[in-house]
Amino acid sequence: MNSIYVITSINVDMVAHVKEFPKAGETVLGYNFSRHFGGKGANQAMAISKLGLPVTAVGKVGNDMLGNEYISHLKKNKINTRYIFQSSEQPTGIALINVDENGENSIIVISGANDELSGIDIENTKGTLLKSKIIISQFEVPVKASLKAFQMAKENGMKGEAVTIFNPAPVRAIPDEMWRYIDILVPNEGELSQLAGRKLASEDEIKQASRELLLKGVRYVLVTMGEKGSMLTGSDGSYFIPTRKVNTVDTTAAGDSFIGGLAAALSEKTEYDDAVILECAGFATKVAALVVQREGAQTSLPTLQEVLDVFS
Repeated sequence: MNSIYVITSINVDMVAHVKEFPKAGETVLGYNFSRHFGGKGANQAMAISKLGLPVTAVGKVGNDMLGNEYISHLKKNKINTRYIFQSSEQPTGIALINVDENGENSIIVISGANDELSGIDIENTKGTLLKSKIIISQFEVPVKASLKAFQMAKENGMKGEAVTIFNPAPVRAIPDEMWRYIDILVPNEGELSQLAGRKLASEDEIKQASRELLLKGVRYVLVTMGEKGSMLTGSDGSYFIPTRKVNTVDTTAAGDSFIGGLAAALSEKTEYDDAVILECAGFATKVAALVVQREGAQTSLPTLQEVLDVFS
């Protein structure tokens, strides 16, 4: 079985629980603190591994205690760490996370060694990359690394059969030359609004903005909308995927688990069309529904058996 290849942002999460987020200039008292392994890419890789699929993580940590701990953590969870490089200049990335009493979060990311991941690093993974069925990336690593991986996968891989998934978070402009290498773009509502350059107040406006992004070259836009569900738009139309009604405790890693679930389900398919991606998005919704009922990022990720037990 071909490994899923994840360009992996690696951060250690420092999580503070508060009643309400502090306003500018305000100090509030928190009631709990914890430290977790996180980073969007690492969360996505871990979600895939927990679901029982082989995954290769490609990223960079500092040559420090946190970096060494993180590599050991990934290995213990059956993730291939051959291409986790260590920086001699930058520390391992850190994320400062506030979680309020409603389970919503705000996050500040200090990228550290993540920012050093380069196109040359990606070229050094060529043997694994070109054999991978699915390539995933996001904006917590340099876009040049993502672009290089997507180009290599599409131009030199399994005759263009590799599926590329891009999560534009934290949101910024996607380079013009990158759009055509993206098969599935997975933004949330806010990220889609930023990419479209305007506020989106309705499902019809979300559909229209998604169709505009298709014109840039991406094949599918899959918008996550939290408790409202998600929306898939392809050349044949738009489709709504309902969410599961659950008691939300913590939304940290909800989007990452959705992408992990999507990739895990897609990796077992031999063809990709609207119906297949809808089916896989439905599975991803189930994974995310379990995650938001638990605290933490990677500690909240379910196994395949847990998903089947709850949603069989």
